[in-house]
Amino acid sequence: MRLRGSSGGLRFDRFHWRQYLAEGIAEGTAPGVLNVHLGLLPQIRGMSSPEWSLLSGVPVGITFHYMDAGIDTGPILRRYEFPGAAECESLSDLRSRLIAFASQRLEK
Repeated sequence: MRLRGSSGGLRFDRFHWRQYLAEGIAEGTAPGVLNVHLGLLPQIRGMSSPEWSLLSGVPVGITFHYMDAGIDTGPILRRYEFPGAAECESLSDLRSRLIAFASQRLEK
């Protein structure tokens, strides 16, 4: 997926980051590969980030960041707190709403 107004070299991916890093694509793409992380970096890294946010008392949110060789350690572009976490009926509902929230922010 390309961002509107991007130079065509920017890649955005939510699900295939391990493949990009293994193939060296992240290093060869200018300005890089953009990831949306379902947690507020740098406090909440890795998998199951919405769950860890709730367990740790950290606000639920999303982070747009460039990928590097580490786990969620690349340069952060934007962070957004998600205001609707209390209305979610399940963790699955929370994840679905976070993804929709990220999509809306990406379009802006």
